[in-house]
Amino acid sequence: MADTVTLLDSDEDTPKEAMYKKRKVVTVWPCVNMECKSGQEKEKMMTADQYSLSFYGVEVKENRKRKVCTKCKEVAMDKQKELVQKLVKGESLFGEKLPVAQDILMLEDSDEELLTDSSDDEELEVELTDSDGEEMTIEERLEKAVEAAMGKFNLDFQLDSATEELSKRLDSMADDFEETEKMFCDLEENVDCLRRELYKDHEPVIRELAPLDIKDEEDEEIDIDILPPHGVVERPTPSLGQVVLIASQGQEEDVEWVDANVVGVIGEMFSVKVADGKVHKVRGQEVAYNTAHKVRLPVGTRCVALYREKDQMEMGVYKSAVVAEPPKVLNKNRYLVFCDDGYPAYVCHKDLRVVVKSSPNVWEDVAAPSREFIRGYLQQYPERPMVRLSIGQTVKTECEGKWWITRVVEMDASLVLLMFDKDKRTEWLYRGSTRLGPLFSEMEQRKARMVEGDQVVARGRRVHGKKTGPVIEYRREVETDNVQTEVKKSSATPGRAVAKKSTASRKTDTTT
Repeated sequence: MADTVTLLDSDEDTPKEAMYKKRKVVTVWPCVNMECKSGQEKEKMMTADQYSLSFYGVEVKENRKRKVCTKCKEVAMDKQKELVQKLVKGESLFGEKLPVAQDILMLEDSDEELLTDSSDDEELEVELTDSDGEEMTIEERLEKAVEAAMGKFNLDFQLDSATEELSKRLDSMADDFEETEKMFCDLEENVDCLRRELYKDHEPVIRELAPLDIKDEEDEEIDIDILPPHGVVERPTPSLGQVVLIASQGQEEDVEWVDANVVGVIGEMFSVKVADGKVHKVRGQEVAYNTAHKVRLPVGTRCVALYREKDQMEMGVYKSAVVAEPPKVLNKNRYLVFCDDGYPAYVCHKDLRVVVKSSPNVWEDVAAPSREFIRGYLQQYPERPMVRLSIGQTVKTECEGKWWITRVVEMDASLVLLMFDKDKRTEWLYRGSTRLGPLFSEMEQRKARMVEGDQVVARGRRVHGKKTGPVIEYRREVETDNVQTEVKKSSATPGRAVAKKSTASRKTDTTT
């Protein structure tokens, strides 16, 4: 039993309708063989079938009908018969040479009208024979016929032979590749020789000069080269007779540290003698080493920092502080510290002294006016929201409960020097301080959203603020594993690397 399957162009047309339905196409009358010289008239040209198009390397386009002359058609059919005979005999098809397709630009008349395709080559009939009388779908029969044809003509052998033939052809061209590569190298060498010959009278004279060090005044004041390696900050108990620094008596936030000698140690209490001969008993949190440590100090380290005015080189006083930013190139290898009195400053390593004992939560050792600020800063570090500013820019700044207009005078990494327009006095502020109007407004809006139940997520380094005014940028410090481990040991702040916005300000009085 034989079934004839007609493949139609449209699923909506019946076989009878499709038989009479013709498409509008453009006929290209020149022969598909671009080298054809027969000069055959249009009336004698035939519509090129699929094989003729493939044989002469012509691309098949929709709504385009290509023509072929009688002579070229016969050449294609003869070659097709030879290939079929080889396929039936089980011989490789790659032994026959076929025309090489050429890239040719065909100029067609754009005004040519569409004509009705009157050829009978539009339908494709496939005869499927069901010899076993089994009930199968059209798809199953078609698949079965394809598998049978592939087995009958041993297409696996054709694939293997094609692969082998191509490999041989590539191997045969290896010598040509090597020869071409050698020719290219020789040509490149000749060009280099010509270039050297052309510029030999103009070659520059290379001389080695003595090194030149360029330093500005600010670089001379800051020793940016001396930094110890990373490591664990050790805090050995001071021995008898050792010179240390102790916190002097006075207001908690105005404490200054002075030299003293250890005369007794009982547990965590130290007996020390100051310069006037008096002996005081102090806790480990009130004692600091008198020399700089041999490793870098991580963020959160309780320390005392040598504070001096900008023009003051020798004299200075030690103040209680906490390390807030590690040394790096952007801050000229200095530490940013927050002093207990609310003053921020950049300090060199040699001007820092580590406190002998510190609480698990380091902010508990900080003076009351600055305690909450330090706690918030360390818990949310390394995420640090800061106001981006530029020299000459104006910004609202809080002072003693009132907002004032200030102008940016100088920038120093995370710090900004502001001048108050009212009295022309200046003050250094941390750019993450809520005393700065833009950050204060952002924090208030964030609190309002949190009260309303909205989820607050920092989505980038720069959000909020007008394009022409100060904007808030979010920075994240990246430290080595050694530093991060030491921060956890020294400040005991679980979940330190939390991506949150900081609500901390640099100024640590009760108004921040």
